[in-house]
Amino acid sequence: MSDLEALMWGLESDPMLSSTFANLSWLDRSPDPERLRTRMWRATREIPRLRRRVVEGFGPLAPRWEDDPDFDLDRHLRWASLPPGATDLDVRALAVELAATPFDRDHPLW
Repeated sequence: MSDLEALMWGLESDPMLSSTFANLSWLDRSPDPERLRTRMWRATREIPRLRRRVVEGFGPLAPRWEDDPDFDLDRHLRWASLPPGATDLDVRALAVELAATPFDRDHPLW
C-alpha cells in the first residue's frame, strides 16, 4: 500500500473525512443481471486489486493490500428497485442512502 493510500485508509475511519463517491447513471433499459455479473467477474480476474482487501499493519507497520480469501462477487453486486410511480427524487434519495453506507472494511472496498 502506498503512503497516500495508507493516509486515506486512516482518514476513512472518520465518516466526516470519507472519500467515498457515487455515480448515478440513467439507462435506457435495465441491465441484464447475469451479463453484468459475468463482466464484473472477468474484471475481478483482470484487475487483481478488485479482489484485495486492506489488512492493518502490526504496531507501527503500515496497512497492506492482501487477496481476500473469502472474496464473493455477490457481496459487491446488489440490485435495488423502487415501487411503480417513483420519481427521480426517489431514485436520488436511494442513491444517497446507498452511497452513505460505509464499506465493509473486512472485504474489498467496492
